Amino acid sequence: VEVPREERPESDPNPRAPVRAAISNGKDEVTTVAFSPDGRFLATGSRDHRTRIFPIRAGLAELRWLPAPAETLALAFSPDGRYLGVGDGTGAAVYDISSGKQLTRLGHGDGVHSIAFSPDKRWVAFGDDQGTVEVRYANGGDAIPTPGMNLSEPVSNVSFSADGRFLGISGLMGTIRLVTTANWQHSDFVHADENVFVAGFSDSLYFVAGAEPYTGDGVIRRWQLDSQTSPRELPPISPGHWIRGLSFAPDGRHAVVGTNAPEDHPEVVVIQLDTGQEVARLPGGPVVAASRRGDLIATGTAYGTVTVATLSGRRQRNLLDRVGRVATLAFSPDSELLAVGDGDGAVRVLRVRDGVEAIRITHNGGVSVLAFSPDGTLMATGGDTRDRSVRLWSTDADRLVRDLCTGPGRNPDLGDWRRFFGNLAWKRTCPVWLPKDVSVPEK
Repeated sequence: VEVPREERPESDPNPRAPVRAAISNGKDEVTTVAFSPDGRFLATGSRDHRTRIFPIRAGLAELRWLPAPAETLALAFSPDGRYLGVGDGTGAAVYDISSGKQLTRLGHGDGVHSIAFSPDKRWVAFGDDQGTVEVRYANGGDAIPTPGMNLSEPVSNVSFSADGRFLGISGLMGTIRLVTTANWQHSDFVHADENVFVAGFSDSLYFVAGAEPYTGDGVIRRWQLDSQTSPRELPPISPGHWIRGLSFAPDGRHAVVGTNAPEDHPEVVVIQLDTGQEVARLPGGPVVAASRRGDLIATGTAYGTVTVATLSGRRQRNLLDRVGRVATLAFSPDSELLAVGDGDGAVRVLRVRDGVEAIRITHNGGVSVLAFSPDGTLMATGGDTRDRSVRLWSTDADRLVRDLCTGPGRNPDLGDWRRFFGNLAWKRTCPVWLPKDVSVPEK
């Protein structure tokens, strides 16, 4: 495609962005965004004490907002998309999406940073900064009797295994509690003088936690779940540095660990969970992401370098270099696109196969969160305290071009193009635009 030869004027400093909608402008930083599993709704949370719900297929008019006594810290949809769990600075609640009715409320005055629904949609689990852990029926009702479930330290993570057999609870001060949901009996594993910031299930095979001792290097702790007996703790693994990120490969047998190495030289370590063997060690991180298909991982650094590699580490390719501090990374569901959000407000969507920057959008401040819709056709982005907006936009570059045409009523000039499409080749796409009182002469 040929770029036009004539000099074209620079674009307006604030042209209509090729987004499907700038759907929300709150009063404070956007803390979380989440699509419902069926793709029908988008939920957003911010520090302005509001959780907002938007229907994707109904013009994106705000369906409702849910007031909260404090900032929104966590969001989770039930697997069927009927319920939304909201964690805030003083507790948590579950809402019915269709009616907006609050079904249950957990509130002891402490923040809830983690909420999880069971895969069969029956239960929802909360954990707060006071150490309180509750499991309730998702559709409301009293708490399920779970004696001895509370921790004596803040809860950093609650999650269910993919098969629903286990509930994992991690405490900020080193306690790991694995609960068998068949009888709500639990096994405790306490490692004093450790902070646990990241934890989760690798499919239904392993529970993994990244721990940071008060002194020394970080430790990866893992528990095997594939037997009929109680969870079995395996020997710890030391990646050699502080642990800042954790993701899992689709096979459920590999953990991708982002570390913050001394002297600002972060590394990413790939670990085979059954043997504890280090499969690969790559420069990059501590921001990490694993593709949902295939065996790709992505790493991002504070210096703006983004690298894609295979789990084995044998094939590596830098997609970006020195573009601004990488704040968040996400693969599209089909693993063909990689979204990169930076601290300067740019979101770049890269084609994984060749590194071409196909789409770009810019917030007026840093990008704090981003997420792909379940089918990968849309992306939601949220701004930090300088921007405070939520934007929903298409991941199809051709569709974005058409959207841009409907704004200024002309072909995108080169300034527009660079702003929104990075290094994708320019092409003339819009129909010729003429004022209403001007006719096109017949041939």
